[in-house]
Amino acid sequence: MSRGRMSALSASLLMGIYQLFSYLIAGITFPYWLIRDGRTGGGSSQRYGTVPGEIRQKTDRFGCIWLHAASVGEVGVLTRVIPHLVSQTPELEVVMTTMTSTGRDRARQLLRGQANHLYLPLDAPAIVNRTINLLHPQVLIIAETELWPNLIRKVARYGAPIVMVNARLSARASRRYRLVRPGMERILNDISVICVKSEADRERFIALGAEPGSVVVTGDLKYEPLPGVVDTPIGERRNDLGLPTDRPVFTAGSTRQGEEVIVLDAYERAARRIDDLLMVVAPRYPRRADEVFELITGHGVRCLRRTALLEGASAEGMEVLLLDTIGELERFFAASDLAFVGGSLVPVGGHNLLEPAMYGVPVLFGPHTGETAGADLLLLESSGGMRVDDGQSLGDAIAGLISDESKRLVMGESAREAVRQGRGALDGVVEHYRRALGVGISEVRAARTDRGSRGPRADDMVIGVDADSGGSGIDTDAQKGRADQGRADQGRADL
Repeated sequence: MSRGRMSALSASLLMGIYQLFSYLIAGITFPYWLIRDGRTGGGSSQRYGTVPGEIRQKTDRFGCIWLHAASVGEVGVLTRVIPHLVSQTPELEVVMTTMTSTGRDRARQLLRGQANHLYLPLDAPAIVNRTINLLHPQVLIIAETELWPNLIRKVARYGAPIVMVNARLSARASRRYRLVRPGMERILNDISVICVKSEADRERFIALGAEPGSVVVTGDLKYEPLPGVVDTPIGERRNDLGLPTDRPVFTAGSTRQGEEVIVLDAYERAARRIDDLLMVVAPRYPRRADEVFELITGHGVRCLRRTALLEGASAEGMEVLLLDTIGELERFFAASDLAFVGGSLVPVGGHNLLEPAMYGVPVLFGPHTGETAGADLLLLESSGGMRVDDGQSLGDAIAGLISDESKRLVMGESAREAVRQGRGALDGVVEHYRRALGVGISEVRAARTDRGSRGPRADDMVIGVDADSGGSGIDTDAQKGRADQGRADQGRADL
């Protein structure tokens, strides 16, 4: 038996086992989802392929852009690209799926009506098919590395292109995936284009079987600011968040267990030198808010919760604002004079140092930054960031930079410029989205009215000559192959 035939049989066997397993999991976890989703606002039926009527009505005529984000971080990534994708295909409804209720809340908060939200259907073939048939996706955008085999397989067979954005694959994950390489190769070859963060990520995807021409290095979308925030003056940013405009604001974000006491010590040290200093503390996990609140008030420091501020309480006279909500940290960073990014004074590895930097806010961080993908060195080399070792050095840095406005502004602009030089991922993602969907071809897509439940599917799209370049669109053969496959399937119910 040839090697290729053996690989195909292995892939089919792996897929068959996975599908049986997926049905088993969907069956035995039904009570769990009922209880869990019932506690967080419902939605368990969506995990089994149900789509609310109002969303079906919106997607029935033209279909939708289906975006999938696992949770909070991935929602933040996709939020940066949604307006740019919508501008290319304004006729398509936007639907975002997440796996968690925190992701759902983040999506509702950031998107504010720009997208419809659903929970991701469980990855069993019949369930995925049902969701596809109700949403009519014209394209699936997956954030980072959410490789759900049945979802990818069924959307590809439906005829819609699949685009992964901000994709990454660690060496450790790559080693695990190699154990099932034949199956991974089949899944990756169903994806139209994989936009990865780095060359190392590209090599790992190719090693797992992805076609080299489908894997492109576009960079990290986390270098891109949130739409509507970066161009807003800092006074307006503060007004929107209920922060005082006449006080210096220092934000300590993504703090971890054992770090808040160090930050609090630093604040008290700095507050002796800086009048009316307000500190915002955002624990990495909001579930720790009660614990952090007790720690702060136990030190005799006046503290207000963000939830109380939203309910109408005043921050007047408060020393610390505790961010006990989800998904607001980046906006608070953008409204601050100075920022500290946590997970770096304790041996965690650090978190996203670029969030405050992209808004021109100087960034302080501790010695443990091994998981920041080089962002620490970028900020140090550009003089846009400063490393501190403990509460004393953090407190001295806060006081020094708050009191020296000129130095702080120069440092902030250096941080902003360092991030700006790393941009480019957004333009790359948008261009590959255009090509995958055939935007710009001689046929006018917006004129088509047959993408609903009664009309031809996305795989019937004509791939013509690119009006901008004069050449043929990308992956014409691949698109034609999907169209042939789609027509062979004869309807969605038996996908």
